[in-house]
Amino acid sequence: MVTNHDKTAAQPEERPSLRRRRPGEGWQSFVERQIQEAQAEGAFDNLPGHGKPLRLEPANPYEGSYELAHKILKDRGFAPDWLELDKEIRRELETARQWLGNRYQRYGPDSDAWPRAVARFAEQMAELNDKIDLYNLKAPGMSFQRRRICLADEIQRVKEGGNADD
Repeated sequence: MVTNHDKTAAQPEERPSLRRRRPGEGWQSFVERQIQEAQAEGAFDNLPGHGKPLRLEPANPYEGSYELAHKILKDRGFAPDWLELDKEIRRELETARQWLGNRYQRYGPDSDAWPRAVARFAEQMAELNDKIDLYNLKAPGMSFQRRRICLADEIQRVKEGGNADD
């Protein structure tokens, strides 16, 4: 008859591969073999948090006292104000580009409607540049800042039939 004490004592004998490296086996292979054997035996089944998403991104060291507030916003599908403003700028810019592109295709550059369309587009770009200025003030660092929109470049892209990336 085998007692619980005997099973515990016999366990290392049943898995000698976990006790030492094989001759000529590197550390990486040894560790990988241990992991595979433990996985095959079910050692990783029923771990705490099994089936739940991992928080892979590290805590932002620049958030400081705002870390909890940002986590709550993120968990609820919101983002910091400067990111929401960036999304708004991108949406409005895309909509304005499509609108001007449609006007260009519909009327062409020689029609009387084209200068009015360009004037309206110029007003929209001025408003977006104001939003970009505000965004750049709110962004946490220079690497996040956006360039202002150049009206001439945008009009040239429409005439060339492309839709420019930011």
